[in-house]
Parts: sequence; C-alpha cells; structure tokens
Amino acid sequence: MSDTPQEETVNTRRRFMALGLWTIFGVIAASSLWPVVELVSNRRGGRKKTVFVHALPLDEMPEVGIKKVEINLRGGDRPDTRVFIRRDKDGTLTAFSAICTHLGCLVNYNRLKAEFICPCHGGRYNLDGKVVAGPPPAPLNRLPVKAEGGNVVVGFNV
Repeated sequence: MSDTPQEETVNTRRRFMALGLWTIFGVIAASSLWPVVELVSNRRGGRKKTVFVHALPLDEMPEVGIKKVEINLRGGDRPDTRVFIRRDKDGTLTAFSAICTHLGCLVNYNRLKAEFICPCHGGRYNLDGKVVAGPPPAPLNRLPVKAEGGNVVVGFNV
C-alpha cells in the first residue's frame, strides 16, 4: 500500500522537524563542550610562555617604594598596560598588575594611605596586593620581575 499524498507530506514535515531539532541539539552540545576542550588542551601542552619586557632603567626605581610604569605590549603608539613595581629595603622587587580583580578597572596607588585603590567600586589593596576592602574577589595579580643589565624587566604570559 502506498501512502497518500497527504501522508507523504506529513512524513516529510516530521523528518524535517526531527532533523532541525537534532541539529539544534548538536549545536548546543558542541557549544557546551567547547570550554572543556579548551581547558584540557591548555593543561596538556598549550601552556603560555612568560616573556620579559623592559619596564624601566633600574636607576629610575626609588630606593624604597612604589613606581607606576606604563608598558607597551601590543606595539602601538601608546602604552597599553600598567604595572606597579615595589622595591623593598633589601632591594627585592615585586610587580603587580594594575588591573582590579573585580571588574578590570585600573587601580591607582595612594601614597598617603599606602594602598592601591580602584576608582570604580572602591576596592582597596595593601602593599602586598591583598584585598583590604571593597568588592574585589582576589588579590592583585603578581607578575614576575627581575633586575637585568641595569634594567627592570617584567614578565607577561603570552
């Protein structure tokens, strides 16, 4: 027995709808799995490399204190990254990213309070980059830093 033209049309529509639904489910599944694939591939061998960039001559650093440095990482006309470099009494250098861990605003250093302060939502960090007040969920990111050939160089993961 052959299907009537009306039954054939219904079957064709059902197949089309089923194919469309399976396609939508496939796209949803693929987009859900993509972050997992990225995470696994980064852990296996796709680790980022630390590249050291010239920040400033060592003699421009205060003997003890904080220095704000603007660095051009992307090669444009203007600096695109801000870091703070701290020098302790024993000469130890510590570098912090100036990006607030709350929403990515640029923090400033307040010498009177000896704190890094975010102007956006009032986040405050101490001299070790640890949160002392406000909404930031984590301390300021520490960056590798060293004195090399009379210069201070700061490491960035690329």
